[in-house]
Amino acid sequence: MSPLPSRPLVLLCLAAALSAGCATHQLRLRPMAGVPPDEAALLEQGRFNVTPDHLFDAAATTLEHEPYFHWDISRLDKSDGFIKASAGLFREVQLRISPATDVDGGTTATAYEAPEALRPRSRVVSADVTLDDLYFYSFTWHVLHDHAQVPFQLLAYNSQDPAAGGGR
Repeated sequence: MSPLPSRPLVLLCLAAALSAGCATHQLRLRPMAGVPPDEAALLEQGRFNVTPDHLFDAAATTLEHEPYFHWDISRLDKSDGFIKASAGLFREVQLRISPATDVDGGTTATAYEAPEALRPRSRVVSADVTLDDLYFYSFTWHVLHDHAQVPFQLLAYNSQDPAAGGGR
C-alpha cells in the first residue's frame, strides 16, 4: 500500500435530486453517521486521506453500486483520475424492508434488494430522497472503510416517526 499523501485528495461528485412522484415515504439520509469526527470535517469538503488510486477505485465503485441511480459510465481513465458518467434526473426509489436477523427481532431497511430467503417476509415501499454531494462523499467513504450503506431514516409521509432505521 502506498503512503498517504500529505494533502487530502478531493472527490468531485455530481449532485442530483430525485422525486418519486407517488411516494408514500421520505428517506432522510444521514451521511455523517458513523464517520469519525476527524474524517467528517474533511469529508464535508469532499476530501479523503487516501492515495489517488484508492480514491479513484472507490469513486468508480460508488457509481457502479450506489442504489438510487443507474449510472452509465462512459469513461474510466485511472491515469488521469477522470471518470465520466451520467444518470437520469428522475428515478423511482424503492426500499425493501426486511426482518433483521438479530435477537431483538427488529427490522432492517435497505436500499438494495433483499436476499432471496427474506423476500417472502419483506415489503417494498416507494420513497422520495434527495441526493447531494455529501451523500456521494459518504458513499465513497463507506466503500473505502466498511462497505456499509449510507445510513438513513425512513419516514412515512403520514407520520413523523421513523418507519425503519438504516444501516447495512
